[in-house]
Amino acid sequence: MSKCRPAKPMSIEDRAKQFAPFAALTGLGKVLSKMEKVVVDKPDLSEESLREMDMIVSMLEVGDMVSAIHYYDGECIKTEGILSRIDKDARILQIVTNKIEFEDLLKIEIIEKTQD
Repeated sequence: MSKCRPAKPMSIEDRAKQFAPFAALTGLGKVLSKMEKVVVDKPDLSEESLREMDMIVSMLEVGDMVSAIHYYDGECIKTEGILSRIDKDARILQIVTNKIEFEDLLKIEIIEKTQD
């Protein structure tokens, strides 16, 4: 005849682990959020809006705090930060680390000018 020992009672922590949520599909949330993205066509700007933007771009200096709305990958995105680079020949602005082509700009404004 074999003698069985009674099982040790399970600790509260071990019992709780049984009911903890399990993420079998890690990363699914990110993939689903990308699929939910609404793609829009690039808006056309009026001649007046283009002239106004050209005037603002001509006044920009590295170090200015700016806010830009631009078109990127089917979305209209707002980027705010310090203008770290402006290349008028290549027609590129760089706000912090985001490079924006002039053609993709929809609106830009200077929040604060640099102090000379």
